[in-house]
Amino acid sequence: MPDIFDIEAYDLRYYLQVAGRMRYWCLAVVGALTVAAGVINYTSVPVYQAKATLLIEKTNWGRATESEISVDTRQEDYYRTQHEILRSYALAKAVVAHLNLTAAAEFVGSDPAEVLTSNLQVMPIKGTRLVDVLVESRDPRLATTLANAVCQAYINRAVEGKEFVAQNIMRLLDGNASRSDLETLPESVSNVLIQSLKSQLSTLETAEAELAGRYTAKHRRRIQLAAQIKSKKEQIEQELLNVAESVKTQMSMRMSVNNIRIMDVARVPQRPVRPRKARNMVVALALSVVFCVTMVLSTAHLDQTIHNPEEVELRLRIPTLGVIPSLQSDALDPHFGIKRAWEDGSGNEFSSLMDLRTAVSFALGSETDKKALIVCSACAQEGKSFISAHLALAFAKAGERVLLVDADLRRPRMHDYFLLDRTRGLSNVAENVLAMDVQVQDTAFRGLQVLTAGPNSHHAVEKINDNVVNAVLGWTRERIDRIIIDTPPLMPTSDALIWARAVRKVLIVIQSGQARTHMIVQIMRKLQGASASIIGVALNKAEANKYYYYYSATNAEPDRRRQRRSVRRSPPA
Repeated sequence: MPDIFDIEAYDLRYYLQVAGRMRYWCLAVVGALTVAAGVINYTSVPVYQAKATLLIEKTNWGRATESEISVDTRQEDYYRTQHEILRSYALAKAVVAHLNLTAAAEFVGSDPAEVLTSNLQVMPIKGTRLVDVLVESRDPRLATTLANAVCQAYINRAVEGKEFVAQNIMRLLDGNASRSDLETLPESVSNVLIQSLKSQLSTLETAEAELAGRYTAKHRRRIQLAAQIKSKKEQIEQELLNVAESVKTQMSMRMSVNNIRIMDVARVPQRPVRPRKARNMVVALALSVVFCVTMVLSTAHLDQTIHNPEEVELRLRIPTLGVIPSLQSDALDPHFGIKRAWEDGSGNEFSSLMDLRTAVSFALGSETDKKALIVCSACAQEGKSFISAHLALAFAKAGERVLLVDADLRRPRMHDYFLLDRTRGLSNVAENVLAMDVQVQDTAFRGLQVLTAGPNSHHAVEKINDNVVNAVLGWTRERIDRIIIDTPPLMPTSDALIWARAVRKVLIVIQSGQARTHMIVQIMRKLQGASASIIGVALNKAEANKYYYYYSATNAEPDRRRQRRSVRRSPPA
């Protein structure tokens, strides 16, 4: 026998089957998220975004006073500082004051500067000195005005800062600066003429110091040196004044030219940036797909019950011999269910039972030792008694002599299906009360006999042994063509194993969506331990394939039409 218990490997077909069962849930999720996205798109207030572009470049207007009125724009922290200035509350407050935004609808009841900074984005363009200034607003024209105003306020603030420093330095150069201040200017230090004059002055002062030790101040040579020293100092003073004038000229030029300018002014946006309707719909669909896949995978791993024939083959590795639809009338009245299914002889349930009979007949074979069949299940309420009764009737309808044995002494049902007397039955055989000929009862259906559980069946459970089983099977050897034995469920009790050792052929009944896979595997292991052969599964209360119902309904429809016509034609009572 092949290994039928390796059921852990699931393939794509199983997940597709789970997805098929959950298709309505998945459609509901997709519909709910799509509707939610549509509601968000419909109810959200459109938000527009205007963009202006600034250029912040280096300054190269000479070296004069560079450390005072300019910064080293080669440093990265300079640009980061400028970006933070653009985002600053102070700059936003200046824009609010300039545009008088306190009366605007978007800013009523809140701090306008805070609202502006929250709607402002500064996006440097990588690898360039360009910066995009983005402002969002519900009014596209207001967004455009704010973006341009922020850029202009930033430029004005930068110019004002340079003017403030430059004006202070120019006031210093206008006459208040000492000679030492002028000498420390970078232009003075780098001026060749001034440095040459200073060198000459130093030489003259050295010579005058040497003569002072030998001659008096009125000596002709000392008077000449004093005149030369005075002349050099006057020349140096004049050159320093010339440098100061040059610095003032350069600073005037620097004050009139700014290194920050607007490259692209903001234009009125034509489309809102929020809500992004297409993106919201795509996100809703993506989330619904993710949610549905998660739901299907979770269900596939958490739901260990069997629902359709494909899952039987995938999980249990045994064939499905029949798929039986749910019969509500049988649950309410077993005898009425028997009559409706077999006296009418039409409908899905009749066709499915005939298919099950054919499959079981082929699975059992034609040898005389293969005429007996055990019908069992893992748990109670899975429909094994229902399958046993209808399967026995199906074989009887085929012209075979059938004995139906109610071996479920704990919860017998066959006397209800066929309205039989319980004073006779299997418990009497176990008690050695009467012979088998007396215990077996005929039914209203030709060819079908039933051995009910009998009286006091609960007390006779422990007396069912190999001798009783052999007595029943021995009696049927020459009298019966087919034996169907309805045994108790195998999970709560092992009574069925006594019959399995002798009969060897077992049909497992599984109710769709009830018994878990591991429970079915456990009873399969028990049966395998009893040397029983599992011929297949009868899937009860299952949703069969659509083609099956189409075929069955097509065959049954002419009969239904004839019945309706006969009812219409019959005269009123």
